[in-house]
Amino acid sequence: ETVDPNEEIIPVCIERPSSNSRKISATIIIDRPIDAVWSILTDYDNLSEHVTNLVQSRLVASPTGGIRLFQEGAQKIVGFDFSASLTMDMEERSSGPTQRQINFKLVESRFFSVFDGTWDVTTMKGDDTKTRLLYEVLIQPNGPVPVMPLEWRIREDVPTNLRSVKEATLRNSPTTPAESAPKALPLLNGTNTPLALDARGKTQTRGEVDADGRGAQAKNGVKANGANGDGGDGGGG
Repeated sequence: ETVDPNEEIIPVCIERPSSNSRKISATIIIDRPIDAVWSILTDYDNLSEHVTNLVQSRLVASPTGGIRLFQEGAQKIVGFDFSASLTMDMEERSSGPTQRQINFKLVESRFFSVFDGTWDVTTMKGDDTKTRLLYEVLIQPNGPVPVMPLEWRIREDVPTNLRSVKEATLRNSPTTPAESAPKALPLLNGTNTPLALDARGKTQTRGEVDADGRGAQAKNGVKANGANGDGGDGGGG
């Protein structure tokens, strides 16, 4: 498998609660506010467009009226195509304006007996234009399916999926609010009077503004301080 030297490296943590289960987690920082990241994660019917390893993702009916999601991924394990489909119940939670979670719990799968975890979305302390995204999942295979190949596959997929969410967020929210806000004109000598822009969009100083004004008046036969050229001796004509 070819490795892109410019690809962001994402460390993956693996815990082994038992011989046949694994807890896998990883984190990425996204240079966008929490709302931008959240909108991608909760776009359930279109997640397969955002996340590289998903073949399909769609909401299905839930008997409790909650959020039930069917997903199918396509990967290769030891050279063989491996298509794992699963149905999960999703629970969206908020711990305030700076932290949200999507907890997911397996409902049905042919390959997994456990596939439970969380997406944790948190605003970076001191910078609300950046978001920390944590993905954590506990897996346990069904019956005779060995855990080691699944561990290896998911360990490879988690960074790819996190990078996919980051790239989708950046695409769908191309600038932060601070970057997209209109820039105020610079102030003159600490006053509240902004400088002007000329016809080419270039910032003008007060002297340039006054000079341009006098030039325009002169062309029209009007002095700066007089209506018809005889109203005073100030200004240039």
